[in-house]
Amino acid sequence: MWIGSSKQKNIKILEFSVTKDPIKILGTYLSHNPDKSINANFYIKIRKMSTKLNLWRARELTLYGKSLLAKTLGASQLIYTASMICVPDTVINNVQGHLFSFLWNNRKDKIKRKVMYQPLSEGGINFINFRTMVKSLRLAWIQRLLTNSYDAWKAIPNYFFNKYGGLAFLLKCNFDSAKLDKNLPLFYRELLDYFQELTNNSQYITNDLILWNNKNITVDKKSLFWKSWFDRGIYFIGDLLNSAGKFLTLDEFQKKFDFKVSYLNYFQLIAAIPQELKRKALVSPTPDLFSIPLEFQQLNDRTLLLPKMRCKHYYNMFIEKNNTEPTAIKSWKKLFPYFTDWKRSFKEIYESSRDNKLRQFSFKVLHRIIPTRKELKKYKLVTDDICSLCPYPDSIEHTFLHCTETVNFYMKTLSWFNNYHNTRIHLPHEHIVLNTFKDVFPPKLSNPLKRRLCLLILFQTKYLYTCKNLSKRPDLEEFLSKLHQQYRIENCGL
Repeated sequence: MWIGSSKQKNIKILEFSVTKDPIKILGTYLSHNPDKSINANFYIKIRKMSTKLNLWRARELTLYGKSLLAKTLGASQLIYTASMICVPDTVINNVQGHLFSFLWNNRKDKIKRKVMYQPLSEGGINFINFRTMVKSLRLAWIQRLLTNSYDAWKAIPNYFFNKYGGLAFLLKCNFDSAKLDKNLPLFYRELLDYFQELTNNSQYITNDLILWNNKNITVDKKSLFWKSWFDRGIYFIGDLLNSAGKFLTLDEFQKKFDFKVSYLNYFQLIAAIPQELKRKALVSPTPDLFSIPLEFQQLNDRTLLLPKMRCKHYYNMFIEKNNTEPTAIKSWKKLFPYFTDWKRSFKEIYESSRDNKLRQFSFKVLHRIIPTRKELKKYKLVTDDICSLCPYPDSIEHTFLHCTETVNFYMKTLSWFNNYHNTRIHLPHEHIVLNTFKDVFPPKLSNPLKRRLCLLILFQTKYLYTCKNLSKRPDLEEFLSKLHQQYRIENCGL
């Protein structure tokens, strides 16, 4: 395949065949036709991914199982290609759409996508965010480019980044990729865009007093980098100031750096420096350029060095940066304004049971996506919203807090547990719904009993909901029989 200005030629060299179709090099297709290239690299793989995921739709998988498959059989098929070439927005949206379609069985999303990407303790399920994965894969190249090796493949990226003083210097600057040279290839421009997005409002250290590649020091709306000045050790605004805090005259500047420069260039640079930065430079000591660290500070009480950061570090930082409170929490706060530790409510789900179906039920209750007759009436699936076990309107609050059958059953199960284990435990109903029951456990209660009681509480809410859907009154003996079976499954038998 001919490239560059010769791409239209059909001349054979050494009897090699010439083609204009996509060719495969190291697992990635290259072509002069962007549509053919995108189709070969992404859409063919997306169709294969969708076919594999559809084979699993017939199984009754939990949200956690689907999340795992979305990673292992879904996005993993595209990771290598996404790390090597630019990924169009249309491809990212297509992939994310297929993955969420698989998660919700081709139905409308029930929980915000931003929430589903979050860790378990934040109300999510660690669902794969393909857009963030693409950004993280691109930023992972920084670690490779900053190593001290002299690999041949670095020649091209170094050629472009050296126009701005090298990548290590550029990342210390207060840059804006939109104000850099337009000739920078898209792959590297996106790398800088993603880095800039990540560092906005973060603990990453940049220095806005560096003259070069500074988004606040521009000429014709473009930031500056003059290599001859840079090679003379002229890095900071403070380098242009005298002891009185005023800009050096041209003669003083040339004498200080033993460097002849154009009159127009010097005063063009001085005129481009905002007064705010000049005032800041007056009160700030000029640092040693090479002592400025490339690091993110206070990420989970740690300091991450940029040359050692990998894809997973960038991915976690993006997820943390876009942390979103679940919509359901706002509704629960109206009922329980005194409660604030919602992270613990979600975390308790996974500490109390190993059964993913039971975990999923508690997860759905906290997110208020368990349908009751109130919701069924709203969507005209039933004619009234009256509870099937009592004569009052149904809702999530009624089902798990106020229904007389629910309240009585809570008392029966807790009484059975106290009698069986010779304990005296009292649980307010809100602690049962919010998964904060450990707050009221007696201090001397043994760990095995705590585990059994936690499992009983989670299991009884699911049992009550099942009875209500079947319009059947809860039966203690039936419940205990199922509870013992659940104990055996989770290996915490009586």
